[in-house]
Amino acid sequence: MDHLEGLNGPILYEDKPLRDFSLVFWLKLNPGEGGIVVSFDPTQWFEIEVLRSGNSSGHLVLTTVNSLGVIDRMESNELVANGQWRSITVTYNTSQSEQSIQIDQLDKQSKPTQSGLIGGRKTRSGYLGVSTFTAEFSDLQEVKGNFKGAITGLRFIRGQADSKQLKAIINPGNRPAFSLRQVAAPRFWQPKEPAVAIVGDDATSSDSFQTEDHYPHDLLRCTYIQGLSTDALLGNDKPASLKVIQSLRKTLDHIQQSKPDSFGYFEADGTSWNPLFAEWEVALYPLAISHLHNGKSSQYDPEFIYQGYQLPRESNELELMPEQCPLAQTASFLGGRSLISPNASAAMNVRLDEFINAHKGIVPKEFLDIQKNYLQQKRKC
Repeated sequence: MDHLEGLNGPILYEDKPLRDFSLVFWLKLNPGEGGIVVSFDPTQWFEIEVLRSGNSSGHLVLTTVNSLGVIDRMESNELVANGQWRSITVTYNTSQSEQSIQIDQLDKQSKPTQSGLIGGRKTRSGYLGVSTFTAEFSDLQEVKGNFKGAITGLRFIRGQADSKQLKAIINPGNRPAFSLRQVAAPRFWQPKEPAVAIVGDDATSSDSFQTEDHYPHDLLRCTYIQGLSTDALLGNDKPASLKVIQSLRKTLDHIQQSKPDSFGYFEADGTSWNPLFAEWEVALYPLAISHLHNGKSSQYDPEFIYQGYQLPRESNELELMPEQCPLAQTASFLGGRSLISPNASAAMNVRLDEFINAHKGIVPKEFLDIQKNYLQQKRKC
């Protein structure tokens, strides 16, 4: 698509015949005005003109010349020079043997094209107005030369263009509100980190991370502690003295007793709950595909995915085939044990060391398998 951008420059087309092309523009002419709107030399390519005299004054004329030098002429039935802005769409389509003129996107006037392609015997420079290659052209600006009137929004489209595309050029309001853009699809085959929601009365937060809920809509209230230094608690890789700890404890006890609801204070009286792993069990109701799944175990046929699901061309996710929708009545129960955090493995090793050392290597019978696997793992490390 070529267009004049408001500078003093012509339209230049390559040295090859035109098979299909369209011109779309807005035109405003008073009675008696007109002239050559755009030209690629009527003796070589094509030209669009609004006649200024004679019985056809004010009508639009398309003149074309094929590669054999045969001239063809098509004139609009409707008057365009009426003092108003008119949208003009001129189309020449040798592929469908049709040329047309459409004014204000109303009824299209058509006639057959002549045989052969348009022009092509030499490189042509298109221009606005007669015999000038420096026609000043911008929105709502009058074009110089022998043409008298105003042109704006000129678009020269090489190749075929459908009616929707041409309407969108004439009237931006016809352009779609959304456009499709091809982007890389998510890697649906890559696993994601699992997330588990724990619900029920026993689902409480760890004591290690207490929260202040006395003032949910206010800032946390603080108490100024005077005459107490905590620098000794930081201390040079040595434990703080008992005297310092007792002094701090006494101060904190005093704060809690005096204002129990004004300070985010929690006194731990034992080992806090810090789980290492979670035991889980899931009831899976598989698809009722008798030849792919027996409904009583977690064993699937190797062809389960291929025969039960499909991957549409426009999708990046597997979709269940319509005939495979019903679910089996018998559930398959799957269970296991999972470490909750990366640090759980190290913490578990410490606890197992303490447990085995406490029993001096002679652990209860029910823990023999755990001891054996643990010792094998330690040897690998």
